Amino acid sequence: MSNKFFLQPPIFAAGFHFNKATTTIFFMLCISMSGLKSQDSFLSDSVDVTSTINLFHYGFVQNDKKMIKSVLSDDLMYFNGNYSDDLATWQVHNYLSGKDLKNWLDFMLKEAGPFENNLRVIHCYIRRNAAILVTTETGRNKFRNWKDDKVVYLLGKQKGKWKLKSVFFKDAANPK
Repeated sequence: MSNKFFLQPPIFAAGFHFNKATTTIFFMLCISMSGLKSQDSFLSDSVDVTSTINLFHYGFVQNDKKMIKSVLSDDLMYFNGNYSDDLATWQVHNYLSGKDLKNWLDFMLKEAGPFENNLRVIHCYIRRNAAILVTTETGRNKFRNWKDDKVVYLLGKQKGKWKLKSVFFKDAANPK
């Protein structure tokens, strides 16, 4: 299985898929734009929020612990929708901080790969130092395959950088 990563930021949501060269160019553009003080801070922030999640996934695809850690907050919570729209069935999966977060990341990079993920941003909302990014994703790792999963990312801006705080997978459930 090859390591593949395709992303579709909001500006390319019309179906444009990135290959290796355009992905590199896009990341360089996002990094260069992240330092700009635009009159339209929402556009700048939405690119930064999207880039944070893209770097999170790309770090797994590339098995790059440093890249993943650069976009994580000091703690991370995963929860899931248990394949249901019924809120009463939703589940918490894991809360990680400190040594637990480090051990989880080590485990995922060593045991869960290789990773593939194709994500399409369908919604980004930013209010002050908080952001929500909603995607649909198709991909796989050693433990699961997913197709058109709805994923919600919650981010917080810490010291001027967007950091991933929480991930919600609607179409996943805790192991039995």
